[in-house]
Amino acid sequence: SLILLIFLAVTALKAQVGVNTENPQGIFHIDGKRDTNGNTNVADDVVVDTLGRIGVGTNNPQTKVDIRTTTKGSGFRLQDGSQQTGKVLTAMDNTGRAEWQEIGVRITAPSGTFTREGIDIPEFGGHSPLRDTGARLTIPPGKWFVMVSLLAEPSNKSVVPPATDIINAHVYTRTTLSAVNAADDGYIHYDGSSLVGGQVKPYGFTTFSGFFIIRNSHTASIPLRLDVQTLNYGAPSRMWPIIFARAAHLENSIAAFMLSE
Repeated sequence: SLILLIFLAVTALKAQVGVNTENPQGIFHIDGKRDTNGNTNVADDVVVDTLGRIGVGTNNPQTKVDIRTTTKGSGFRLQDGSQQTGKVLTAMDNTGRAEWQEIGVRITAPSGTFTREGIDIPEFGGHSPLRDTGARLTIPPGKWFVMVSLLAEPSNKSVVPPATDIINAHVYTRTTLSAVNAADDGYIHYDGSSLVGGQVKPYGFTTFSGFFIIRNSHTASIPLRLDVQTLNYGAPSRMWPIIFARAAHLENSIAAFMLSE
């Protein structure tokens, strides 16, 4: 009993536990082969230091989990059912939860929705106000590469322009994405341009496309709306109204792809 009390007292004073070693290098130290000598022969050791860092194959961990090995492919293994040759460990959300994913395949690729009617823009001289097309895209937290393709349908699109039309007359169009709810405006940030534009000519259909890089700094997903603005450059009255973002036009699309920060 006296020996046991002395042992416990010494152990408490040292505040270190060694398994298979009389000279623990941390508050908890396992020496698998019982051959560690200072910083040598540590390949089989596991150490927890006073900062709570775990070292595997080292008795001097530098991070929360520090794994060291001289054999390629022997340092780490995670088998959760998603593992497969060629996959990479990928964050599934902003909490650090991860699983194995194909290289280049994004976990989430939200796509936009369009209304049956779209929006008819009436004739407007100069710059029109931004108008909600009815198209929507919801993006989760994070940084997103957003592709937009839009078809514009002028009225009397099948009428060949007469010679009296102004040469190169057209309507220039700008589109942008904005938060549906004003309270979310402060969480939406653009890296670079916030506009995608193109010309709508007096004859036939017009398509234009481009991309945005958008960051949602909120902790929740945010719904966005696609707005459109027209700039009239001598366009004839027969062009108006111009229809944008109608669901029946399959050229209309919005898709988002997550980017690394």
